[in-house]
Amino acid sequence: MELIVGGFQQILSVQYILVIVVSLLLGIAVGALPGLGPLLAIVLLIPFTMSFGATSGILSLLAVYVGGTYGGSITAISLGIPGTPIAAATLFDGRPMARSGRTAQALGLALTASVFGGALSSIVLMFTAPYVARAALEFGPPEYFTLGVLGLTTIASVSRGAFTKGLIGVGFGALVATIGTEPATGIGRFTFGSPSLARGIDLVALLVGLFAVSEVLVQAERQLAIPTTRASVKLPTFDELRKTIATYIRSSLIGTGIGAIPGIGEVIASLVSYSVERDASKDPESFGTGEPRGVIATEAANNACVGGAMIPTLALAIPGSPIAAVLMGALILLGVSPGPKLFVGNHDFLGILFVGLFVINVLLLFVGRFTATFFVRLSSLKREYLIPAILLLSFIGTFALHGELYDIWVMWTFGLIGYLLRKTGFPLAPIVIGRVLGPILEPNFQRSMALTENGLLIFVTRPISLTVVVLTIVLVVVLPLVNKKGARIAAGG
Repeated sequence: MELIVGGFQQILSVQYILVIVVSLLLGIAVGALPGLGPLLAIVLLIPFTMSFGATSGILSLLAVYVGGTYGGSITAISLGIPGTPIAAATLFDGRPMARSGRTAQALGLALTASVFGGALSSIVLMFTAPYVARAALEFGPPEYFTLGVLGLTTIASVSRGAFTKGLIGVGFGALVATIGTEPATGIGRFTFGSPSLARGIDLVALLVGLFAVSEVLVQAERQLAIPTTRASVKLPTFDELRKTIATYIRSSLIGTGIGAIPGIGEVIASLVSYSVERDASKDPESFGTGEPRGVIATEAANNACVGGAMIPTLALAIPGSPIAAVLMGALILLGVSPGPKLFVGNHDFLGILFVGLFVINVLLLFVGRFTATFFVRLSSLKREYLIPAILLLSFIGTFALHGELYDIWVMWTFGLIGYLLRKTGFPLAPIVIGRVLGPILEPNFQRSMALTENGLLIFVTRPISLTVVVLTIVLVVVLPLVNKKGARIAAGG
């Protein structure tokens, strides 16, 4: 409680509130632009947050995450085009509501559900993550290594149903992490005599290239005519909230729980929540025809995933979602190492982070309430303006880090790699997971081998590491089935 009280005392400052509001606006804008999403916004913002400091930087990125997750619902409802895949399930009832003249009501429900789900998940994060981290403080190198393998495997196993391609992506990301000077021996690996390669592949240049540049190339190929429309937000009344409060709570808890399971993500959470709400309804036939509870179920669940995904990300250094993986990389770049040790001696930072996520969701209510009309009109922005803007931000952000053209070449290289992988159906998120967790896996494997004469048996002779190994095997089998179930729900919706 001291941590939470201290967090409130610190975050209620002009600096932090301004950072949050501006970042929320950016997140909603990118989320509302069809084809983009919070992941791209976070990637573009990371280079600029390097000068913010750890606290302002992570608050900014979290606000973009929250705003972008909500932003996709604006165009899903008003235009019938989900700004992000996260908002795809919102189409089921949000678009029929708009067609029947209830656009303002649908947007109000989406906003209220997003705020409720995000705020509830942030409260769960406050009271759950410290206990998870406390238990993990007993971990040694074998436990950290097996946890890292768990993180790699779970992300790969739900990579758009392409398990083999996901594993290849993870392996490629881990291979990229080995480029440079080996920490233990000082020997260069895959440097080919280049001094630039000796310092490795910068994570920011990789992220910007892999996601932003490849997105620009993909968007340049598309011809998408987006109509111009107007919309406003009508928040639900107190009586309407009272009648649907069970839906808000149930969907938020589903989203938080699914978000805390590494590798599943917001899309599956919203689909599962929608299915549960439809099955629990006395009138399931009304879903898909403009049922308000359908909008609440999907938006509360996908926004609750934000707080849920941060639980394993912060406490165990296992990204709860592809976006959380990028956030974990950003934390490392900001000088903060996720994992159990983060909860030792970093009370001020954690307090403001936990409380900050709650405040971000509260401020989303006000920012979203008064800017919906603007963002609906922004979503019709012509691509000939949007694509150069993204490319310009990519160049500026990457070059500003070290002031070297080497980083620009890295950005372009991974931009082309990302483009080719997208065209061949390879997911990009596992590559980030491999690059982020690779430097954690390698030293802990080396230390584990130094602790035993029994080789790999050390990972199955210690109770905690054995449990993680078994859990990894189970998830490799179960998570692809969950992903297929979510796809069937979407088809049925």
